[in-house]
Amino acid sequence: MEGSTLYPRVRDTEHRLQADQVGHILHGVVDLLIDSVDDNVDPANCEMWDYKGSSRVGLNPKDLETYEFQMRVYAYLYQRKYGVLPKKAVLYFLNELDGETCPTQRPANALIEVSIEPDEIEVAINEFTKTVNQIEESRCTNQWEAAVPGQISEQDCKSCDLRWSCKTPNGGKGVKHIYP
Repeated sequence: MEGSTLYPRVRDTEHRLQADQVGHILHGVVDLLIDSVDDNVDPANCEMWDYKGSSRVGLNPKDLETYEFQMRVYAYLYQRKYGVLPKKAVLYFLNELDGETCPTQRPANALIEVSIEPDEIEVAINEFTKTVNQIEESRCTNQWEAAVPGQISEQDCKSCDLRWSCKTPNGGKGVKHIYP
């Protein structure tokens, strides 16, 4: 979609970013890069937007924290690729558009601009590296500690490969087994 005449500010969709770290490769895919000023292709004037298929209203604070963390990691990768931070990082909650009729204007709750200050980015990258190191240590020892109940979202539990024998979900009783 790069250089679209229909959407002149759109620089790229599904934009891939990657950086070699010590011991691992960090990569991500930003849903949308847009120029904050028409016809200005300077990377410092670019905005990163990431779509979320949920509603902002009633969003679990831990999930919002995770989304903000993700955008800070993307900002780090963007800076590694282009030498500058993007102008903005924006979360777009698509379910805010849901309703009985199609809205004529973007609902105010649909967007959150995420702070991408260098110190916040550094904290996110350090935390990410710490998590990678914990995973690698668990792989070496074949010891997998379950998340503390309440510290992981239900969605994360549903996508975890270890969910069938985990004590964390369902109040510490494991995933409910439903058989047809």
